[in-house]
Amino acid sequence: MKWILLTTVVLSLSFTVWAGESEAWLTNYYKSPAQQEFVSQVKKLSQSGMLSDGKHQQSLAVFLSRILVANPKQTHQWLSTLSVLNQKDRQTLHYAAWLADTDESKAYLQLVDAQYLLDSKAINYLEIDIKSPKTLDNLWYYFFATGEAAPIKRIVSALNYAEYSGALKAYKTSEKTNEDERKAKLDVIFQAARWSIGSNVKQHPKVAEICTEIMKDAQLSQNEALWLSIILSEALPNKYKMKKTARGDLEQTVLK
Repeated sequence: MKWILLTTVVLSLSFTVWAGESEAWLTNYYKSPAQQEFVSQVKKLSQSGMLSDGKHQQSLAVFLSRILVANPKQTHQWLSTLSVLNQKDRQTLHYAAWLADTDESKAYLQLVDAQYLLDSKAINYLEIDIKSPKTLDNLWYYFFATGEAAPIKRIVSALNYAEYSGALKAYKTSEKTNEDERKAKLDVIFQAARWSIGSNVKQHPKVAEICTEIMKDAQLSQNEALWLSIILSEALPNKYKMKKTARGDLEQTVLK
C-alpha cells in the first residue's frame, strides 16, 4: 500500500511547494490577472525545475491552460517565445495548449507538429471523475488561474466520499482485497478534499465566499452540506459555528 502512504505525505505538502515570487503569481493570479508576466513567470518556473517536474507538470499545465483560454490572441506569441525552453518544459506547455482547446492553441500545436495531442479530446477537469488527490490539486490550480466557483464545486463533490472515512486505517488490518483498496483510495480523496478546502478557506477569502454560496445550494447532498459546514466552522470559527438542533442534527450559523 505504498501509494497511499506517499499520498498521505503529499497532502501536507501540496500547497506549500512553491516559493517566493512564483508562489505569489500562481496562487494569487485570480486576484489580479497579470497576463503580461506569462512569459517571464513561465521562464522562472522552468529555471526552478518545476515546469518539467512530474509532480507538478499536470497542475501547472491546467493553470497555464486557463490563462491561454482567457488570452487566445496572445497564445502564438507567448508559446513561440517560450519555444527556446528545454523539451520537457515545452511538453508541459504543449499539454497546457491542448487543455486550453482554443482555435489558437490547436493551431499552435499543429504548427509545432504536436498533432498527437490533437488526436484525442482535451480533458475537461470540471467534468471528469475525481479518482485521486492529484485531480483535486489540478482543480485548485484551475481556481487559482480563474477565481471561478466551478472548480471548487467539483472539489466539494469529493466530500461525498465521507462514507469511506476510516477505510484507509482499516486497510492495514483488512484482507486487502480490491474492494478494500478501492475504499481506502476514496478515503484518501475525501481526506484530501477536506484538508485542502479548509487550508484554502483560511488563506483565500474568495474561497470562503464561494463555499458560503455553495452552502446555499439546495442540490447539495447531505455529505456535502454537512462536511462543508464542518470545514468552514473549523477553518473560520469566528465566522461560522456549528450547533445541534432540537432533533440532534448539526446546523451551521453564520456569525455577524
